Amino acid sequence: MTTETVEGLKKVALTVRAGSAPGESDLTGGPVPMSFIFGLGVEGLTPFEYSLAGKKAGDEVAAPIGPGEMGKVFCHLNPKLPPISATGGTFYVTARVDKVAPADSREVVQAMALMSQCGGGEGCGCGCGGH
Repeated sequence: MTTETVEGLKKVALTVRAGSAPGESDLTGGPVPMSFIFGLGVEGLTPFEYSLAGKKAGDEVAAPIGPGEMGKVFCHLNPKLPPISATGGTFYVTARVDKVAPADSREVVQAMALMSQCGGGEGCGCGCGGH
């Protein structure tokens, strides 16, 4: 059995949590599932995707997020994240890779279509690059 690594056009399933301190999940109320197709961003990989590159199921990444940095770190993945009730200070996001699998062409097209339908205005914070 081969173990898939996070790389371009792979479907990545994560469990994400955010907290006021490293390893905590008080800002998300516990671990929250999230999935996306890796590497589809209009402006290339996001800083968050860079941290996931080469990881396998079971691996974790963690990062402190400063005030106003969500859009810069997660870019077009922002809308896929669980709601995070940050208080304006630095908080910590931890993501565990649950599964990595090849994405079929239908999933890639669907993901690209959803990214093009942001509908936000200037400064929407989604990182879609369409504004």
